[in-house]
Amino acid sequence: MSWRVITITQQITEETVIMLLIYVADVNCKYDKINIRLQEDYAMQLNVYSDGRCEVKQNISQRDKKGNSIIAFPDEFVMVDIETTGCDARYNEIIEISAIRVKDDQVIDRFSMLIRPWNDIDPFITNLTGITNQMVQDAPRVGEVIKHFLRFIRPEDIILGYNVNFDINFLYDNALAEADYYLNNDFVDVLRIARKLIKNTENHKLKTIATYYGISYEGAHRGEQDCIICLECIKQLRGELDKQSMSEADFIDSFNKRSSNGYFANQIRSKDIVTDKTAFDPHSAP
Repeated sequence: MSWRVITITQQITEETVIMLLIYVADVNCKYDKINIRLQEDYAMQLNVYSDGRCEVKQNISQRDKKGNSIIAFPDEFVMVDIETTGCDARYNEIIEISAIRVKDDQVIDRFSMLIRPWNDIDPFITNLTGITNQMVQDAPRVGEVIKHFLRFIRPEDIILGYNVNFDINFLYDNALAEADYYLNNDFVDVLRIARKLIKNTENHKLKTIATYYGISYEGAHRGEQDCIICLECIKQLRGELDKQSMSEADFIDSFNKRSSNGYFANQIRSKDIVTDKTAFDPHSAP
């Protein structure tokens, strides 16, 4: 069994709904779940299950209560990493959620669970992560796992991760859809810190930064191991401040200065575009 996604590109009318219901009744025997979405801004999602249940989810991708992206080196935090079937939180699925709770550079708690997706895992994803369809065939669905994860993480926790905005988007959408919960923890993207401090590498991928510091990359692309690798990287990056004779406060302030005195300050803003002309002559245009 698999998960069918239907994207609606036209205005929703009474006739559209009737046609959808007829379609669902005709094909639902083939699928565990049919997911109907509006194309524009993922504003509504209708899930129709093979046992006859229906549920409507709204405003999933707006993420208006998402936490803030901050720059910090907290003494206590939760490092998070997920594995997914693709890059788009609107259409792809989480297949693993992992997290480690860190205090004073020591791991004091761990969370890691595989998830059985509605669609089969693509061979490309299996080659990348090592997660096979056989490994997840008895795993719980995302609704159960996300609720376990939300019991692990506290509202006051700061989340860390590498390119963690990706993980946050998937977790936010699924927490809202499956648990009616807004994941609004502030988060620190270690990638942003690496880009700011390390200038002599070809790129700033996690593997590149790990290699730069001599950190083993063995077992990467599995959630918990990526958390451990990222933890070792943030330790080294914190030490980089001392090497560059920079205080933590000055480093954080350097991000703020960029928006007030740097690149963004030199950009033209629409509200600054003004004219003293009150009439327009179309014949004067070139």
